[in-house]
Amino acid sequence: MLRIITVTILAAAMLASPAQAQSITTNLLRDFGFTGKWAPDCNAPPGPGNSLRTITVDPQGFTRFKEELGKDFMPNEYLVLSARRIDPNRIEIRVEFAKRAMQDLTMVREGSNRLRTFGNVNLDGTIIVQDGLVLPANGRPTPWMNRCH
Repeated sequence: MLRIITVTILAAAMLASPAQAQSITTNLLRDFGFTGKWAPDCNAPPGPGNSLRTITVDPQGFTRFKEELGKDFMPNEYLVLSARRIDPNRIEIRVEFAKRAMQDLTMVREGSNRLRTFGNVNLDGTIIVQDGLVLPANGRPTPWMNRCH
């Protein structure tokens, strides 16, 4: 059933105008729960071990997110280009990163209040995260992020 819904959404997106396609993507992200503020520890300030991810929809209907790593670092900013639901708890998101590079992210959720990056691949094929492990950083697991209220 989920496969039929995914195929239907992808087909609709292909036939839609850019604005309609972005609306479909934004709705898919909202339905998945990829909105709001997230951090490993919502009560602690942002830092290298506690990134704060803020996901918003701009006035034009585009989903954007920003990751803050603390006052000593520039935030990472992303524009969501497309999304597809893999299964009830995983979504693949194509993003433009820092207005210069594209990445495919796979997010996995646990319930409605926990989210984790499970995959991150640059379009040149460079794997950053695979199966929830950060490969350049000796295979450490990506942190679970909690919804901040």
